[in-house]
Amino acid sequence: MVVNKEELAVIQKELAVKQEKFVVKRAILEVKRRISRKTNFPGSRIDRFFWMKSKKLSQIKKNAET
Repeated sequence: MVVNKEELAVIQKELAVKQEKFVVKRAILEVKRRISRKTNFPGSRIDRFFWMKSKKLSQIKKNAET
């Protein structure tokens, strides 16, 4: 299989992005695990908490733009 340098660069970038996403997901899971261990909070409630926070932040951003 012959791959030119441009294609190789694109493939490497895509792989790097996939790896970063995986690392971020693992980090988020680890943080959730630590929080639930320390607070006896189930993971689903932690998800909802962060979801509400992000929702409020996006609402604040929208209000700031208008």
